[in-house]
Amino acid sequence: MSTQVTPASQLGTIGIDDEPRVRPRGTRPPRLEGARRPSPRKVVTRTLLNIAAAVVFVMSVFPVYWMVNMSFTPTNEIISRDPSFVPLDFTLENYITAWTREAAPGQTDFPHALGTTVTVTVGVLIVTLLGLGIVYTAAVIPFTIWTLRGFVAGVPADLEEAAMIDGCTKSQAFWKVTFPLLAPGLVATGIFAFIQSWNEFTMALLMMKGYNLTLMPWLNAFQSSSVGGAVNWGAVMAGSTLIALPVVIFFLIVQGRMTGGLVAGAVKG
Repeated sequence: MSTQVTPASQLGTIGIDDEPRVRPRGTRPPRLEGARRPSPRKVVTRTLLNIAAAVVFVMSVFPVYWMVNMSFTPTNEIISRDPSFVPLDFTLENYITAWTREAAPGQTDFPHALGTTVTVTVGVLIVTLLGLGIVYTAAVIPFTIWTLRGFVAGVPADLEEAAMIDGCTKSQAFWKVTFPLLAPGLVATGIFAFIQSWNEFTMALLMMKGYNLTLMPWLNAFQSSSVGGAVNWGAVMAGSTLIALPVVIFFLIVQGRMTGGLVAGAVKG
């Protein structure tokens, strides 16, 4: 005769003290006696690398912080021998000056330069405009193709073949399988093309004149056309901050899409 083991009988054979306990959230599991601890050399190396990374980060961010700090600082404090690291006398006068100052003869003002730069940059991203947009596109395309080649080569050809076996045509397999996996590469090259077109100076200075100047040549003309021969560094820093702000916003917008594309493109082996 077979004996059937019921849950009640199982509970009867297991003592209360033998029941598995749930570890409280936020607590670390107990360290096993035989667990290996990192050697002192590895701890020192990791600490030094973290310190070096922090130093590099501070050195990279400080110029941007100083530009923003000066843009909110009154002019008389900017030229002081003891500049403040925090704008104590906070002012928006520098931004008003950069935005509203009339253009010098044969030059342009900030709003018009902003519109020209946006037009050229969008043209590079979607490959539509003539003139400077074509020059920028020709300069950006070789690098973007070289960058995208690495992403395309990283997509297994077996994925398209599997999609075609399931009934997809060649074009359907590309758009439904391969193209979504290329999203991180497309975003990365888009960021590069945007920054290159937005910050380009030499070609814009040579090819564009007067009211057709983009932001970078405008900033150069704005600095050299200061009233009274003295450079208004507060207004210059405010203009520089306004020029850098769209790039930061664009990167923050597409950064999430890049991360989402990386996650969505992951496949299980």
